[in-house]
Amino acid sequence: MSQPQPRFRPQAAPVGLDPATRLAQMATFKRPQLVRLMAQQPDNLPAPASLHWTHQPPSDPAFDALPANAQALFLELYPHAMQAEAAALKPLEELVAAYPEVHTLRDTLTNLALALGQPTRFLQLCLKAQQDYPDYLFPRLIQAKYHAHRGEWSQVEAVLEGQLDLPALQPQASYYATDVRLFYEVAAGLACQQHLPLRALYALRVLHDLGEQVLDLPVQERVARMIVRHFTAEELQTFFQAAKQERRLKKLRV
Repeated sequence: MSQPQPRFRPQAAPVGLDPATRLAQMATFKRPQLVRLMAQQPDNLPAPASLHWTHQPPSDPAFDALPANAQALFLELYPHAMQAEAAALKPLEELVAAYPEVHTLRDTLTNLALALGQPTRFLQLCLKAQQDYPDYLFPRLIQAKYHAHRGEWSQVEAVLEGQLDLPALQPQASYYATDVRLFYEVAAGLACQQHLPLRALYALRVLHDLGEQVLDLPVQERVARMIVRHFTAEELQTFFQAAKQERRLKKLRV
């Protein structure tokens, strides 16, 4: 039986602007122009060094091992949970209590608790999942995004252990693309709060490179707008130029 995926999947991002004139004009751009430039064209952003991801959702063997009646009940509840219907909460709670090792069940319940305006229950589920399954990224990342949305940056820093690069938080050979998106969207905001323009630009570049299957333009525009709001055009131009120079040096070393 195919596994339902409770995670959000944004739409495609359009192709960006011509990069040829970008660097020379950067310092003269007004903020809306700079937002459009950064949101639509990653060519002059710092490139990720070695970060690999897959668009294939991670398997959940524990879900596949569920009794047929438990799987059937979840599949019946899932669309109601995605519509944030309160009637799905209690039966989902009972399923998670009976099968706490099943990530799919717990993730769906966690999302539903947040959608129903139950932040205490949401945070309890996130913390419990992190305690029981420390190598499972999703609960940590949605908790970080929750705190970021509320402007609670000290909590964001604590949840991400002060890391602005995903491999530093949790080394893996490959990551699920949705987890990468969640991490770097939050990391961009944290980098802005810490006044680290290069790290913010790096996060935006990763979001660009995730590609059509994951991102939509409003996400890129929102992150670009946040970066432009926190840094001057001159600061951003300096780091764009540094990134371009670094790429030239790498080509010379090859």
